[in-house]
Amino acid sequence: MNKQVWFGSSELQKDKMKSVNSNKFYFGKPHGGLWTSPYINGSSPWIRFAKSVDLSGVENDEAWVLKPSSRANVLHFNTKRDLMKVETKKVDNYKVLNYRDIFEKYDAIKVSHDLIGVGPFREWDCKSVLWDTWNFDWIVKLSEYENN
Repeated sequence: MNKQVWFGSSELQKDKMKSVNSNKFYFGKPHGGLWTSPYINGSSPWIRFAKSVDLSGVENDEAWVLKPSSRANVLHFNTKRDLMKVETKKVDNYKVLNYRDIFEKYDAIKVSHDLIGVGPFREWDCKSVLWDTWNFDWIVKLSEYENN
């Protein structure tokens, strides 16, 4: 898996990571976990999204580059067909995911650009990875990574 980037208002620390919200079925974007975005050639879908909607303050956030472990068990959602791999439930005409069941089997879920805004990913902003388990070989501040 590609290197990832994380932005936040404080230093990235393993012990501050919270599990994904334990509601069995959750509408929209889940709370908790660690949200990252692929970091490729000095940019990421999150950086492009933040600039496109003029999110103020993002430029002041701490940014970290993370290298996922090759042992990380990641569930990939690239097409609508991939949604058949997991339990879903229809609630008020919306398909929702059972995140707790997913994260009992996987460290993270990766959602492609093509599924953003679709079904259970209708409130996700951009191509991203949601981690419920800290499974990285290394992390480094973006400014230090770019200077090496």
